[in-house]
Amino acid sequence: MNTVIVLDRRALAQFRADHPWLHLSDDITEVSLYLDDNGAPLRLAGKRLHDGLFEEVDCDCWPAAIAFAIVRCAPAFGKARAWTPAGEQDVWRILQELIDMPFEAVPAAGANRIRYDLLDEGYRIARQLTFDVLNSRATKTEEPAERLRLCRAAGSVPKTLADVRETSKPVFLEADTWRMVAVLLDEFLLPIARTI
Repeated sequence: MNTVIVLDRRALAQFRADHPWLHLSDDITEVSLYLDDNGAPLRLAGKRLHDGLFEEVDCDCWPAAIAFAIVRCAPAFGKARAWTPAGEQDVWRILQELIDMPFEAVPAAGANRIRYDLLDEGYRIARQLTFDVLNSRATKTEEPAERLRLCRAAGSVPKTLADVRETSKPVFLEADTWRMVAVLLDEFLLPIARTI
């Protein structure tokens, strides 16, 4: 479970009063700071009011001074709540199914097949999330070298859970999906006898 710190209108008003030199646009009504499972900043997301409608703000275009100030001030000004990245709840649901599965009532070969099918399904979701995050970052960056690096990273995501190695860890860490993959991999590497 991760944490998001939300700066609402009131918190942003306080932020603007304390940092007038940053000139944070008045039409921005909410900023969310997403933290990874280690509490490190993961990304910023914002909303603005434009022509009476709320729309997403591209926080990646903000000057670094604004982003750093928000990261520094968010814990004091904002409200923290738990969040689960899109798709991740499906992986945890699959792992819960694996825990709850009455394997003792199923013949050994069938139990192993069910187990591996669930793990494969969970990895397909985690792999797609990893791939999507890396490709999304590649399309947003204007730096050709960084775009190439991210595209190569996306291309290096192992195709199956059996292909995941310790050397694969950095690519999952960059996409903030390692915690899911690590649990799936641990379960995959457990001795077969555990389930029969």
